[in-house]
Amino acid sequence: MQNRSIWSPIEFDTKWNDVKTEKFDNIFPSWERRREELNKHPEQYKRFIDQLKRKQAIDTGIIEKMYDLKKGVTETFIKEGFVDSYLQHGDLIDRDDRTKYIDALESADNRIYQPIIDVFAYNQIASIERALNWKTVEDTTGYDNVLDMLSKKLLDYRVATAEQQNRRILSNMFSIFEVIKLQMEHFGNDLMQKLKATIDISFCAPDEPQAYYYARQIIDYANKFNYYINLSLPKCWGRMFINIDGTKKYRLVLSIHHYGYDNSTFAIGAFLSKTISEGPENQSIRESRREYVDIPLGIPPLTMSSEKEVSELISSINQQIEISIMATLAYIANEL
Repeated sequence: MQNRSIWSPIEFDTKWNDVKTEKFDNIFPSWERRREELNKHPEQYKRFIDQLKRKQAIDTGIIEKMYDLKKGVTETFIKEGFVDSYLQHGDLIDRDDRTKYIDALESADNRIYQPIIDVFAYNQIASIERALNWKTVEDTTGYDNVLDMLSKKLLDYRVATAEQQNRRILSNMFSIFEVIKLQMEHFGNDLMQKLKATIDISFCAPDEPQAYYYARQIIDYANKFNYYINLSLPKCWGRMFINIDGTKKYRLVLSIHHYGYDNSTFAIGAFLSKTISEGPENQSIRESRREYVDIPLGIPPLTMSSEKEVSELISSINQQIEISIMATLAYIANEL
């Protein structure tokens, strides 16, 4: 009888040195800063770690098909703990991660390692983003306790927002803003030449009065992707108007804003809208008013730490812009 091997461990050959982890690297410094903040609240930090462990255990069990759970039940278990009677088969809203995980393992068996690294990196990024959106005062009750907590946080806030730190964070936002400007202008020129369309691009830096524009879209976007947005912190944007033959007009906005409860973490989000009305034809240009309807692109935010050198972020930023413009062009193509 011939012996057949059905399993063998992954070998760590030199190809592992070629895998890319830049999206994880972009946000990792934010976790180090957030961990320092969470450590100031030991009980909350312990609760966060406990929930994170439960999430990892539950997700692993679902991926390995130890049990199937509905998403709402999963979130309850993450927050409150396991209930063994619910860990059963047959309760399936299927997870996309399972297919990606199995495919990645099979690729690793064939010495193609990037997919499995992407799975692990995505998982770690999700954990960091969860930490950045963790409320340290979530369970505080009673007037005196809340007042004491607020006093401590105000002290930390006033120390953390020292002028030197503010200048560094704002300087990094300006640098990212310049990268977006350069890339959007490049795409704008390309679209004008190839589509013969009217392309109008404009930008608003963090220190300009129009920086508050698109607050509603930013809030809707943050809600969609389940993260906290502090609109009192600096933000900026670049927008591209695409006019197709004077009949179809679209507006793509790329926003740079702060992500979560840590003021040194940025997000780049994309919002698309189209013109549905400009008023009656007999109105003058001054009297006419553009009305837009928002169109969900479904592109998750690119999250990054302001601790990173912008030169290390350029590739990820350019990719986010390219994906956003591709999704916009695909939407326009489907409407024609």
